[in-house]
Amino acid sequence: MEVQLKVLDEVKLLISVVYISDATKTLTRELKGKCWGAIVRLATPAVISVGVLDIALLEFTRFWISPGLSILAVFATLILTSIFINKVVSDDKQLIKAKIFIMEIDEKERKEKVFFFNAVYFMVSLLPVLIFGVALWISRI
Repeated sequence: MEVQLKVLDEVKLLISVVYISDATKTLTRELKGKCWGAIVRLATPAVISVGVLDIALLEFTRFWISPGLSILAVFATLILTSIFINKVVSDDKQLIKAKIFIMEIDEKERKEKVFFFNAVYFMVSLLPVLIFGVALWISRI
């Protein structure tokens, strides 16, 4: 149970750090209100993953009866992920924790490390694309 909480806390911290860096574009400016554009951009990896999963199901299993279900699944994922991210970044304690985490990084390395966190967060969406591409390539051989 404690391991799950720790992983969830790490995910929340990662989301908060990426949100702060995306919403402010400079790491020293204060956050003012919510940036819904940043929240939707943070939901993009989950939407891409679900979209690729939908395409894989259509390609390999013919599981989905209609493409309308795929579109519905993608929009539902966007909405649910945005709600979760909004809940995480609405918690002032979480944002303060992320801001402290960012400011504890040496100023010379801060931009590179925050860029690395952004890259890790957004590269997660490429894993299903890579797996689907390899599976499609193998199925065509």
